[in-house]
Amino acid sequence: MKDITSIPTGVRPSSGAATFAGKRIWELSSARGEVRLAAPEDGRTPAQPPPMVVRASALLTACLITALATLSCLPGAAVAAENAPAVPPLTTNSSPSAIVAVSTSAKGRTYSRMLFGGFLEHFHRQIYGGIYEPGSPLSDAKGFRTDVIEAVKELRTPIVRWPGGCFVSAYHWKDGVGKDRQRSFDKAWGVEDPNTFGTDEFVEWCRLAGLEPYICGNAGTGTPEEMSDWVEYCNQTQGRWARLRMAGGHAEPFNVRYWSVGNENWGGHEIGAKTLQEWGLFVRETVKMIRRTDPSVILTAAALGDDWNRNLLQHAGNLLNMISIHGYWDGLWMDDHPSGYATCMMRSTQPEESIVTVERLLDSTGFRGRITIAFDEWNLRGWHHPGVETGFGPDQIKARDRNDIAATYTMADALFSACFLNSCLRHPDTVKMANIAPLVNTRGPLFVHPKGIVKRTTFHVMSMYANLLAPRVVKATVASDPFKHGNGTVPAVDAVATCDATRKDWRIVLVNRHPSAFVNCGLQFDGVAASGACRATVLAGDAPEAFNDVERPARVIPQQVELAFQSGAIALPPHSLTILEMTRPPAPEHLLANGGFESAGDKEHPEDWAPTQWGEGAYHAAWSEDQPHSGQRCVLLESAAGADCAWMQRVEVEPHTKYRLAGRIRTQAVVPGTGCGAFFNVQEVQDVKTQVITGTSDWVRVEMVFDSGPHDSIQVNCLLGGWGRSSGKSWYDDITLEPVSL
Repeated sequence: MKDITSIPTGVRPSSGAATFAGKRIWELSSARGEVRLAAPEDGRTPAQPPPMVVRASALLTACLITALATLSCLPGAAVAAENAPAVPPLTTNSSPSAIVAVSTSAKGRTYSRMLFGGFLEHFHRQIYGGIYEPGSPLSDAKGFRTDVIEAVKELRTPIVRWPGGCFVSAYHWKDGVGKDRQRSFDKAWGVEDPNTFGTDEFVEWCRLAGLEPYICGNAGTGTPEEMSDWVEYCNQTQGRWARLRMAGGHAEPFNVRYWSVGNENWGGHEIGAKTLQEWGLFVRETVKMIRRTDPSVILTAAALGDDWNRNLLQHAGNLLNMISIHGYWDGLWMDDHPSGYATCMMRSTQPEESIVTVERLLDSTGFRGRITIAFDEWNLRGWHHPGVETGFGPDQIKARDRNDIAATYTMADALFSACFLNSCLRHPDTVKMANIAPLVNTRGPLFVHPKGIVKRTTFHVMSMYANLLAPRVVKATVASDPFKHGNGTVPAVDAVATCDATRKDWRIVLVNRHPSAFVNCGLQFDGVAASGACRATVLAGDAPEAFNDVERPARVIPQQVELAFQSGAIALPPHSLTILEMTRPPAPEHLLANGGFESAGDKEHPEDWAPTQWGEGAYHAAWSEDQPHSGQRCVLLESAAGADCAWMQRVEVEPHTKYRLAGRIRTQAVVPGTGCGAFFNVQEVQDVKTQVITGTSDWVRVEMVFDSGPHDSIQVNCLLGGWGRSSGKSWYDDITLEPVSL
């Protein structure tokens, strides 16, 4: 045996080994108490694992043998741990540790599957030579790459945004429909577009791949009328542009539901960029025309920072369903020097900071609960496209090939993507869509070349989330040792808990950011340590820098293993994503969470509740300790001049079911004004409300009975105002929602 790497364990356990195809991969030596990497018999040197020191009990040594063999780059590895010793509970004297605590009675929220969406732009080889390659032996008769379609189906991608991106700000959709299509110069990227892939082809590709089309309109050189004409072409049964679609062989409307006004029109890099003052008015007029063409569409618009968004919401907020934000955290636009693993992990908490910033803006403008977030471009790595400021010569266009360098897309990309998705899942009421940018080629999870495809590390992350998670997310609290790099610090472990509606089936997501250390990760349900064994799917490379390429397409692939809890903990391999599959006794769930306002969400808000407002008017929303009806806290709404404001919570309900909403209200000098006063109501049921309290009153119990109608979710409001502005102070406490027995 050739001794490649030694890992001191601090113990002298029995001998053992792990094997693949009858050959030893890892050997445990009782003589020296080490785990050693065995060189293959043909003399090849295996990939060097990261240096790591693990001081642990004999159990951890045995786990290390099994885990590292299972997670090696060799696909389909069959692991056998020989002579594994019986050992005491796991201890980790110097390894990082973490505890993930889950409350089985905490409110579960159904997250949107649109979080696993994708994005395609007419850039480099995303469309032509990516999803669309007429004449390829791997394409069907219409030019669609069938291997790509099958891979996208494996990802269960629910929605794809198209055609841009920067491309769309100079794209005129009419160039890409009909039989007489002419080639046009792409001013965004400095190349010629044949226009053979246009609206008809995109919608057909989406149908073949089993996903929703999402079209982004030209708000650069385009007009509101041009965008509304595009909606007519896709969705109408009458009109000039609808007849053009029919003449092209599509008698039935495409019924494209998702539309965006513009792309990054706030930026100087964007063709037809708008000022802050121009943008809100432009979006308002565009959305007006689109809604008059098809009032059923779901609309979003390009958004950015606080002032930009305030102006947008002021002018067009009442007409929008979402606002769109973008994020790339390793900007490589001009210089392609990808950041290393540790640097990327230091940035892996930043996506959630972006989400919280927008949530606070929605709170302050009163649109929380009415407008949600579409994170419709995201990726760790920014696309490499030098020349945006100076123009694109042959060298700049050729440099785009650097996006294809396989070694760029390592476990850093995989785990950053996992942390990004975790961030979205922790905010399921506000983040309703996310689109990895792009889906194919450039920085995407799927690399497409003339002879086939390569599933990059991020592909497997997207697949694991889309295929393994349960449909509802429940709050998980993580207490983790830090992982430090340079001046940065992040928790070594990130986690999300999901379950089904019965709370019986659980899927727990665990990310170990540490590049070289196992993490002893405890898991608790309602304060009780997990026990027994469970199935798990684990993604980890043989090194943080591991990647997949044409020569080694399966170096990093998910492995299915069985994990056993020892003293309530498992050992998470370095640089890994683990999804546990667990079963527990079913548990009931309260429809409305935190109705007594005792649980903290952050320093300003009770958990599960958010302030909102209709129209203008200054108001103050606070989490109050001033004479609650019960417990330690209640919530307060206060306005001196008058406002129409509320504390709100979205609640999942059964359609066409009767419910009783009840709670307590206390008031001080409440004047109805042009509104009603203080009361409870349900946003979707405008003709029913509780008793209205005005003037000064001690705690009063009020209630209302309502039918949920066609809705599967409702917004419960604790109101001051209501269809107008009221002034004074009102407190709310002990709110309940329950079905009414017939």
